[in-house]
Amino acid sequence: MIRVSTAAVLAVPGVCIGLALAGCGPKEDLFAKGEELYLSGQYEEAIDTFRQFLVEHPGHAGAHFYLGSSYMLSSDPWMELAKGEIETALALFERGGKVSSIARFTDKYFELRCYLELAKILFKQILFVSSHGGPPEMGQFLVHRCEGILEDARRVDPDAREVKELEQLLREMRAFVLNPQQFPAQPQAPPARISEMKAVSARRTAGAGPR
Repeated sequence: MIRVSTAAVLAVPGVCIGLALAGCGPKEDLFAKGEELYLSGQYEEAIDTFRQFLVEHPGHAGAHFYLGSSYMLSSDPWMELAKGEIETALALFERGGKVSSIARFTDKYFELRCYLELAKILFKQILFVSSHGGPPEMGQFLVHRCEGILEDARRVDPDAREVKELEQLLREMRAFVLNPQQFPAQPQAPPARISEMKAVSARRTAGAGPR
């Protein structure tokens, strides 16, 4: 589950508070608008805003992160687009000296959050493949990829609560891939757990820093 740094962002019309940016021009206003839409759960509107922002600022890792997460959380999710945007955010973050471009996230948490989002995207793809009669080999391949991503997350912060919870979910996903029929009647089966995790993640994005 997701927590953020203690540096909160307050965005009101014409004013930017808490953003580590120089001034409050059109760039900052548009990014702050997209962030506010994301935090309020208006993912479709956030997608439009961050796409507009990235036309002029394609190297902004934070905008790519928010866009990818919005694609994943939207009512009509686009998982490949989400994955591509998060991977772009991570690549830009590393190329830029591993400095977070989201003021609310510490540098360490930005990197961790990228890996966590990639893991959640893969979980949703695993569920789709397994629930629609896809070949078990495909589900197992996706589980293997997710294991690699979680190893990256452990490297960043092995003691993070989010990492421990995703490790547990991955164990459940392995069982789901092998025998999906055993899960639908159980309220805490992987599909329900992922939906619950998405909701808690969205709430915690606006909360206190990682613990």
